[in-house]
Amino acid sequence: MSCRRFQLDLSRCLDGRLPTQRRAVVLAHTDKCSECGPVWAEMRAAQSAVLGLPEHRVSPKFRDDVWERIHAGEATPEILLQEPVSATTKFRYGVLGAAAAAVFLVALNLLDPASSSDPLDPTEVAELDSFKTPLTPATLADHTLEELSAAQQGLLR
Repeated sequence: MSCRRFQLDLSRCLDGRLPTQRRAVVLAHTDKCSECGPVWAEMRAAQSAVLGLPEHRVSPKFRDDVWERIHAGEATPEILLQEPVSATTKFRYGVLGAAAAAVFLVALNLLDPASSSDPLDPTEVAELDSFKTPLTPATLADHTLEELSAAQQGLLR
C-alpha cells in the first residue's frame, strides 16, 4: 500500500475514527516509514497545540449585541445609507433584465427542434394515414409500388 493512502488514514486515526485493526496497521507503518513518521508527529503536535489553546467564552448577550449593531448599519459605508438608488438606475436594470429574458426566449425558440421542423403538407398527411395499419401481404396488395415508395420518402423526411 502506498504512503499516500496511509497519510490519508492518519487524519482519521488522529480523530479516533479509524477502526482499531486499521489503526494498528497505520501506526506500525508510521513507525517504520521515514516519510509517514514525521507527518504523523507533525499532526499530533498540531493537535496538541490546538487543544492547548485557551477557551474563550462570550456573554449570553453577545449574539443580540451583534445583531443590533448589524441592523444599526455599523461598518456599512455611509454612502450606502444616504443615497437611494435613482429611478434611472432602476429603469436601466429593468430594461436590461427584460432584454436578457427576450434574448433567452428567442434563443430557446430557435433551438427548439419541434418548432424547426417543417409542417407536413395535408396531402402527405393523407398518404401517411393510409399506411397506419400494419403492413401485411393483404394491405400491400392494395397499394402500388409507387405509393409505397412515396410513403416511405415521406416517413424518412
